[in-house]
Amino acid sequence: MSFIEEMIGVTLELNQEEMQEKINDFLLEDEILIKGYQIIRDILILTDKRIIIVDYIGVRGRKIEYHMIPYQSINRFVIETPGTLDTDYTLKLHISGCLEPLEKQLKKDIDIYELNRILFAHII
Repeated sequence: MSFIEEMIGVTLELNQEEMQEKINDFLLEDEILIKGYQIIRDILILTDKRIIIVDYIGVRGRKIEYHMIPYQSINRFVIETPGTLDTDYTLKLHISGCLEPLEKQLKKDIDIYELNRILFAHII
């Protein structure tokens, strides 16, 4: 990703090899990668069993948090569309046992309807 893309914030779709490279050690033997997005530095990956969020922390991003969210723990999700001044989608995941939803900003260059279909198909 170029410096300019990082500054304006672009959400890139990851291919199978890129997703595999980022989370290979965390995957189960029979787990299937469905879709992956790189959001500036962070990564959101949807598998057939869970959502994996790779959150790079700090200026250099050497510390990494891996969020593993099984679909059955998601009560509901919200997709907030961009407005006049806000140019990003916001994905809010309401997870059992958490008071506040987990939020991720997604740039408007992704297919939000495809993301909705994938999430909804696995949550119901």
